[in-house]
Amino acid sequence: MKKLIKIISLSFLIMSCGPQYGQITPDMRKFMNQHNAPLLITGVSLSSSNSVGGRDVIMNLEITSEKTIKYIFPSFSAYNEVNDKINCTIRDYNIFEGKATGPYNKESKKSVFYWENAYYNWSAHCVELVEVTIEYVDGTIDKYSTSDEISKLYAPQEFQRTVGIGCNF
Repeated sequence: MKKLIKIISLSFLIMSCGPQYGQITPDMRKFMNQHNAPLLITGVSLSSSNSVGGRDVIMNLEITSEKTIKYIFPSFSAYNEVNDKINCTIRDYNIFEGKATGPYNKESKKSVFYWENAYYNWSAHCVELVEVTIEYVDGTIDKYSTSDEISKLYAPQEFQRTVGIGCNF
């Protein structure tokens, strides 16, 4: 019983220290309001391998668009530990195309998106976001496909919240 009380007490202490994962701080909210893009990406990464080498792609973001988003189509490229592109050994692709179905707007609570078993490859180390297409409910489409365009979607380093391993090149 004493051990259980210690664990519960420690859990409350940890949860009360500073902003929690996924919580938007006042500084981040201020930046988001000034951000001139529909998304603010706070992290892109891979999960650990499952028992057969499957890796999930994880993308953390906040919606900053004034318009309601119908779909988000992110595309990722996977790399090994020496930054060589690698392919999914089952589906034989390097570019994984994800899809997130909305509707999403500024009030949306969902900020972590993941695609299960996007890559099967034991050497997969990290993923890079290579394209994002956003389709709005009004039928308009925004496409970000160059590294300069994609970099404008990323949050500054102090707002990054990557879970897992992200590419650092």
